[in-house]
Amino acid sequence: MSGVSPFRRHNSTPVSSFVLSAYSNPGSLRWLFFCVLLLLYLLMVFSNLLLIVVIALNRTLHEPMYLLLCSLFLNELYGSAALFPFLLVHILRDVHLVPAHFCFFQIYVIHSYGAMELLTLASMSYDRYVAICQPLHYKSVMSRRKTTALVLFPWLYGLIMNGVMISLSSSLELCSNVINKVYCDNYSIVKQACYDTSAINQFGIVAMFNTVMFPFVTILFSYARILRVCQRGSRHTWHKAVHTCSPHLASLLNFTVAAFFEIIQSRFDMSHVPNTLRVFLSLYFLLCQPLFNPLIYGLVLTKIRLICKVKRENVIEALWTMSLPNVLAWVHFHRTRSWIWTCAHYDEEDRCCYEEDAAYIFTTDEVPHQRCPVDLLSELFEVAVGKMEIPLPVSTCFPGLHLDESVALWS
Repeated sequence: MSGVSPFRRHNSTPVSSFVLSAYSNPGSLRWLFFCVLLLLYLLMVFSNLLLIVVIALNRTLHEPMYLLLCSLFLNELYGSAALFPFLLVHILRDVHLVPAHFCFFQIYVIHSYGAMELLTLASMSYDRYVAICQPLHYKSVMSRRKTTALVLFPWLYGLIMNGVMISLSSSLELCSNVINKVYCDNYSIVKQACYDTSAINQFGIVAMFNTVMFPFVTILFSYARILRVCQRGSRHTWHKAVHTCSPHLASLLNFTVAAFFEIIQSRFDMSHVPNTLRVFLSLYFLLCQPLFNPLIYGLVLTKIRLICKVKRENVIEALWTMSLPNVLAWVHFHRTRSWIWTCAHYDEEDRCCYEEDAAYIFTTDEVPHQRCPVDLLSELFEVAVGKMEIPLPVSTCFPGLHLDESVALWS
């Protein structure tokens, strides 16, 4: 029994493009919407990319939690890239036709983004469970191999599972090409099939169970154990757990609410709801999550916040190095060729000049003290190349030199 309607079979036609019917004419507000969306997208890209770079370039952040965060931020860029450039183009158009191949590609990216987001959040909950409930065994449990598996599994599962789903959906014969959304959606296409889709529906149920139930069971188990440990522990343990887990819980709650909005908007008749609200509900999980995650993790996690602060100060210092006083000092150096360097001496052989111990240079004509520019010392000290200051023991520079001593490099 096929369950195919002869009328629907007769009216099925190959679909080469889809019509997105949820767009309305914004009139004079068209460019305002365009600018707002463009600013939001640029903010998403900048904030997520900034935290990815901060984590990648700082070895102190090469820990399981921060590597999972890096994967989460990368997923935000992946999901938003499939939607926001598309929206920016269609806001400026009056006809909203989408080629079928691009529509299925967008469905693939958006659905794999959702699966990878939830699975990554589940991996992060397990990491927090080990950190709080087994702190003495954290490094042995969260080994490099297990961390790699927790980072890669959400990506592999999301990409492969949704690849199978798209291959099934793209082979359907459709009786309509109208999608009542501002972007392409798999469920909106499947329900327009001209024949029985029970096989696809069964696969969808299995995929949904694996994608949703497994992560939520992991999350509930992890936080149940964390709560149990906190109840038995001290007030300090409770506060530490709240501080560690609050960004993850906030991100999880935001994504769950967003996914719930999307499911309600897609599965039920929402014709009585204003079109603007329907569009917002369908975009919420793709709009708010990529903005929310870098904000909450960047502000709450102390390590990331402090490193970002140090990087900002280093940028300001680099700009100061290129400022007018340093340029004048450089010119004066080439005119007088008379520089004096004051260094500090350390007993430890392997100790370097840290920021608070930075070497300073000045001329005999009492040019104001400046931090030593690299280009002035690269010919003298090979190790100085690529550094803002000389990061080597003073005994290597001037053996036996003490803090109150000076040596003229040129006379």
